[in-house]
Amino acid sequence: MLMILLVVCILFVALFIGGYRLNKKIDAALATKSELEAEINDEKTRKEELEELEDYMQTDEYIREVAREKLGLVDEGDIIFRRDDDNK
Repeated sequence: MLMILLVVCILFVALFIGGYRLNKKIDAALATKSELEAEINDEKTRKEELEELEDYMQTDEYIREVAREKLGLVDEGDIIFRRDDDNK
């Protein structure tokens, strides 16, 4: 009877240790899952922002803005200020 009790106790301890290890792995997996879900949400937000930017880049307003910045486009009625660098 003592021998059976000893075997049962050993099995119980082995199962307890195995269960503890599995719970640790489950906790680590859940933490990883939460991080990945947060990254997915961030990327979805980024995708929406890029789609909005793509739509904006196809408007005349964006084309006019780029032309002003890069090519020096001037609209009718704009006041132009110039430096007088020749006197230096």
